[in-house]
Amino acid sequence: MKKINYGLILLFSLLILPINVLAYSDKVVLGGETIGIQIETPGVMVIGFYPVNGDYIKGTPEIKPGDLIIKVNDIAISSINELTNAIEKEVINNEIELTVNRDNKEYKIKMTLEKVDGVYKTGLYVKDSISGIGTLTYIDPETKVYGALGHEILESTSSKIVEVKTGKIFESTITSINKSSTGVAGAKNANFNINHLYGDIKVNTNHGIYGKYTDDIKEETIEVANNDEIKIGEATIYTVLQGQKKRRI
Repeated sequence: MKKINYGLILLFSLLILPINVLAYSDKVVLGGETIGIQIETPGVMVIGFYPVNGDYIKGTPEIKPGDLIIKVNDIAISSINELTNAIEKEVINNEIELTVNRDNKEYKIKMTLEKVDGVYKTGLYVKDSISGIGTLTYIDPETKVYGALGHEILESTSSKIVEVKTGKIFESTITSINKSSTGVAGAKNANFNINHLYGDIKVNTNHGIYGKYTDDIKEETIEVANNDEIKIGEATIYTVLQGQKKRRI
């Protein structure tokens, strides 16, 4: 079990998008469960810089927060370990060339590294995965496509949408809630059980995350309303405030 302290704004949406198969049905299984979320990116994401011997190394042209490093010289990489190993093997005269993906375009950036205590330092803070918690919105019982969150997952430093190489959703148990206040977002605190998988993550969009639900579906379905049936009035949502018990509020 791992304790996590991520605050995600939980918006609810029944927008249903196609992922390989059409994710639409007249009825859906209503969500509300809290889920653990883990996404691995298709490269190593730059999230910031630190000084090396008093200077910042940003390369030519400058590398930017949110860039995905996908190659060191001509060696493809997709994890921090692969990045580190490739730099140690490929650096020549303290120089390397990084290929980055930025807004679906590739850029080549030359970096002059510093060696500190026998180790080459890039001056880059990087990550290759994102973890957090969210709320399951619905499951299509026919295709087993699910939707969750109702909004995109952004990398907090760069505010860039997180691209998905692979991802999964899994069991999460709420331990406490930090109440929100003016200017401060609230947060759910949870324990993860990554061994109890609920499904994979195919895409991360501005409507939420989507993938295939692989766990058993035990709840009954509800009918999906048409646009012309939606009326202004009282509404309730399902969510989890403690443990795993879903409740209507």
